[in-house]
Amino acid sequence: MSIGPVFDLTFSPNFAQGGLCLAATIEGLLASHDGGRTWAQYHPLFEGQAVMSVALSPNFAQDRTIIVGVPGGVVFSTDGGQNWSAGHFGSGSPQVSALALSPNFAHDGVAMAATLEDGMYRTSDRGRRWHPFDFGLLDLSVLVLALSPAFEQDETAFAGTTTGLFRSKNGGRAWREVEVGVEVTVLSVAVSPDFVQEDTLFVGTEEAGLFRSTDRGTTWQPLTLAQAEGPINALAISPAFANDHTLLASVDTALCVSHDAGQTWTLLADLPSILCLAMPPDCHQSGIILAGTESGIWCYLPERCSWEQAVLMS
Repeated sequence: MSIGPVFDLTFSPNFAQGGLCLAATIEGLLASHDGGRTWAQYHPLFEGQAVMSVALSPNFAQDRTIIVGVPGGVVFSTDGGQNWSAGHFGSGSPQVSALALSPNFAHDGVAMAATLEDGMYRTSDRGRRWHPFDFGLLDLSVLVLALSPAFEQDETAFAGTTTGLFRSKNGGRAWREVEVGVEVTVLSVAVSPDFVQEDTLFVGTEEAGLFRSTDRGTTWQPLTLAQAEGPINALAISPAFANDHTLLASVDTALCVSHDAGQTWTLLADLPSILCLAMPPDCHQSGIILAGTESGIWCYLPERCSWEQAVLMS
């Protein structure tokens, strides 16, 4: 069975124990329990409904919390997906494009939602009530969202919009534009897992390629992908980036990999048009990579050293 366009992919924080990964797709919310090889509908609630984004609590093994972006808002579960409730957005019904949960979600209950026309929303009660926080956000069409791994201390967040990059230093309550060097549409953002120590992040754009900052976004260096030119639709950074300096970047059908923080690149695969990428927390052990494309999910199988299209089970 065909999966269709895949908009978001995420691995369980305890992936090594359960093998769970989730995919937000045009056909609903899909789940895999075998590292991405086979997929099935996660819950009948989402079957046949476009799901744009999905996020798991960093403490998922204990609190079992999932937040899902659907047309008109979000729904959330606190029992691993058995039961679902709708998040309250007041009188609005925003189209959620991206979700991000605080690394300290277990204690602060903070999550953020980017929307396609209504800017940024924030919750501090685990997804029940959402409030708009757009002060300083000059473009309300937000395409991508990323938080600092030390968000509970530095309260730093990045939002990529159709006209540039914005940064918040107070937990998403207020925003200020970050000068990348040219006016660009920001399609992807990747923040180093060791952001506190090395201040490194990457931004993929539609018009001007890939950029890297090593000072939290104050200055930027353009990076060249000699293997492909075009919009940087997706980025994925290794959980062990401080040691392996590995970054994935997709340019339409070309999936490229760098092992020196973006200085040089190698063509890793040629897949259907790539929309999102994901690597599990134990990527060094499992070797798994997932790519969400316009025509489904592709999984890199390290035991075969090959890419295979995932199967949707009926």
